[in-house]
Amino acid sequence: MTEYVSVPERLWIVTRSLLMVLLWLLKMTLVVVVAVVGFFIKLILGLIAIAFVRSLHI
Repeated sequence: MTEYVSVPERLWIVTRSLLMVLLWLLKMTLVVVVAVVGFFIKLILGLIAIAFVRSLHI
């Protein structure tokens, strides 16, 4: 009887730890994606600003 009780508990602990790892990975990927997207937005805005300033000079 004790084994039947401990198996679901063990499964619950394993699934919970897996969920924590998945959440952590998701958070890391989100951070990376946000950083990359922000970098590209800054790059595009910088290029637009440079083009705008050059067009004003001409």
